[in-house]
Amino acid sequence: MKYKIAVGAAGVGTAAVLAVMLWRSQPNPDTKEPNNPAADGQSLSREIVPPSSGSIVTVSDVVVQIDGKKYDITELCDAVNGVTGVEEIGDYVMVQGHICPTNTFYGFFHRDTQEWEYTYTGVCLTWDENWEQWENPMESVIYVVPGGGQDAVYDWQENEIAVVGLGEGEYVRELKRAGNDITVSICTAEGGRRDVEL
Repeated sequence: MKYKIAVGAAGVGTAAVLAVMLWRSQPNPDTKEPNNPAADGQSLSREIVPPSSGSIVTVSDVVVQIDGKKYDITELCDAVNGVTGVEEIGDYVMVQGHICPTNTFYGFFHRDTQEWEYTYTGVCLTWDENWEQWENPMESVIYVVPGGGQDAVYDWQENEIAVVGLGEGEYVRELKRAGNDITVSICTAEGGRRDVEL
């Protein structure tokens, strides 16, 4: 899994903090569980790209600082035990927090309103690869809620838009969206893979 560190106005110090945070979030390969999509980082739907803005830093395992103000992510979701990613999408900062191997927290902070406007729990959250073309890029957000073999894909308003039937040992590895085209990548612990178009 690749990570990019963007060194901006905050300089090398911020990059070092982000690098340590990302390194600490890496799973221990010695503790990998079979058929566990998150045990090897598979719950991450997209490559995590730390924000280019030097005004966003991770202060501790569960605290981020955005534009000079600190936010404890456990106040949004008390089950979060670590921040595993921070990314910008338009006017939003998306903070990703680890809950358990099969569930992740995603919080969207609007930099103008200074409010956490959207929060979701699930896996594989992503958005349109051409999100800049959307008037409101949040409308392109999709994610998966695991359901014991009948995983469901939800949209940004938490509406179920599809159910993905899984065979024994299968799990949703990734979502991709390009406009109205949504692809679900389904994998097995043995390395099998199939893609389903929704």
